[in-house]
Amino acid sequence: MKSPDEKREADRIRHKANRAKRAVAVWTGQEPWHGTYSGYDYHSCRCVGCVAAAAERQAAKPPISPQDRWRYNLKHRYGMTPFDFADMYSKQRGCCACCGEHPSSNYRMSIVCDSNRKPLGLMCRSCATAVKMLGGTREGALRLASWWQVVSST
Repeated sequence: MKSPDEKREADRIRHKANRAKRAVAVWTGQEPWHGTYSGYDYHSCRCVGCVAAAAERQAAKPPISPQDRWRYNLKHRYGMTPFDFADMYSKQRGCCACCGEHPSSNYRMSIVCDSNRKPLGLMCRSCATAVKMLGGTREGALRLASWWQVVSST
């Protein structure tokens, strides 16, 4: 059985040989190598033909609409459907859960989550920023409230 140092040295020599083979293929005008290579230096190398084919495949894909991207983000970031979002929005009557104001038309409502990534409510950008700056915890909000009482009483 090889030791870890011997394995590492063997991998280094093998990767060095592969790079040399690709370099010779490039110098002679041959296709260097088809597929993706991730070596010990974590660089990926593909031949010119493979790169061009990948670009063509990407260009042939239909563009994703903003509504589809929004639905995807709702599902994968927050585990919500558009119906869950609409239900949350209607329960809050389109107002921020924190300050109760209607956000102006150029601001989107932010979904604020707890530490378990469970959606708590919709907030305007200002309140969502404040919650994030307090660490998103109840303790942070209580520290701010106690500090505010001390400052306002003096």
